Amino acid sequence: MRRQYPRAVQKHLIDKERTYEWLRKEELIGETESLIIAAQDQAINTRCHKKNILKQNINSKCRLCKEHEETTEHIIAGCTILGQHEYIKRHVQVCRNLHYNICKEYGIEVGKQWYEHNPQPVVEARETIIMWNKQIQTDREIRANKPDIVIKQKKRKEMFDHRCSSTRRQKSGRKESRKSFEVQGTSVRDTKNVELSN
Repeated sequence: MRRQYPRAVQKHLIDKERTYEWLRKEELIGETESLIIAAQDQAINTRCHKKNILKQNINSKCRLCKEHEETTEHIIAGCTILGQHEYIKRHVQVCRNLHYNICKEYGIEVGKQWYEHNPQPVVEARETIIMWNKQIQTDREIRANKPDIVIKQKKRKEMFDHRCSSTRRQKSGRKESRKSFEVQGTSVRDTKNVELSN
């Protein structure tokens, strides 16, 4: 099980420099760093770890859903019970951080800490409109027409759709798509999906 995460980083389209940037910043205490690294390496004391690595005679099914093996990946991104609430809360936090940084980049006043940021549905800065979790009307039916964040450039009549997704490592890989369609006379490019690898 050791060194699974570094091997996965080598396999997938993951920015190797930025992946470890948080370690170089030295902003976390040692215990938190070691917990994150253990989770990335699948070395958390889950039921599957206890059964297969520590050779304990226990049931390795998830304590919550009781359907799948209780692995680190399952807890982080695969449990149907956690998926009902906890994954949604995590998704909103990631999008809140992204919205905070986008607003800062466009010169929109934000607080000192991203986690205190309360995204407004629509904010404007000069020639840019930033929309948070707003449904957009299109010239054809699109099932997922409520992206996390949309940045609209007024002069260029261009929009950028930012969607965050957290995927399990087996399904990891770049999910960037390049779609164009008309939104009330404005070209939309879906080019900036932010993907998090667990």
